[in-house]
Amino acid sequence: LQAVFPGNVLTNDGTGVFFNNPAITNSSQVEIRSKQGVSPSGPATVTFPLLIMNGGQFDNGNPGVIDIQGQIEVVSNAIFYVDTGDGRPIQIDAHITGANNIEYHDSDANMTGGLDITCPTNTYTGTWNIVQGPLLGSGTNSLGTNSITIGATGSLETLYDLHSSNAILSLNGVFYLHQNDTFHSVILGSSALSAGTYTAAQLCSTYPRYFPTNWVGHY
Repeated sequence: LQAVFPGNVLTNDGTGVFFNNPAITNSSQVEIRSKQGVSPSGPATVTFPLLIMNGGQFDNGNPGVIDIQGQIEVVSNAIFYVDTGDGRPIQIDAHITGANNIEYHDSDANMTGGLDITCPTNTYTGTWNIVQGPLLGSGTNSLGTNSITIGATGSLETLYDLHSSNAILSLNGVFYLHQNDTFHSVILGSSALSAGTYTAAQLCSTYPRYFPTNWVGHY
């Protein structure tokens, strides 16, 4: 299933405050909701020549993967989420620009869905706030050099060496570490990790709560 927005620009205005199913909760928040069916041939795709996220939400409202293509500009808190059900990933192939926050909420803590960022030329300079669910940087340089916050029921994984020497990683969930990743500072819960270079084995042994040796939820 492939869909293309027929105009040049779609602006998703909203309050910037997350609501699950705002139409049901009578919130003033607004959202774009994907309603694709499960395709045996791969993800459903939707292309926006330019999607401006100005405080609104994007919801994967049906089972299966939704792949967002085109360009996304983040001008206010941009919320991506899954309203219910397991295993509903959101894949963003779109080129991401802007300097505000991207926030992600999965509907459960089973780590079977997630937010997959693929574009290697992203110029996005805002922060990543993963409240629940996995954040996967699968495209080289796709996460930029930005600060990342992982909630207690969230996770982080990169498939490339991430070098964010000016950024802060605030880790309350887990980091599946198998690359050479660099941050200016790392906060584990409420404690700062001492400056230095650590192997994955050292971190897994010393801080198993944050750096698990066995990955139970994976794409």
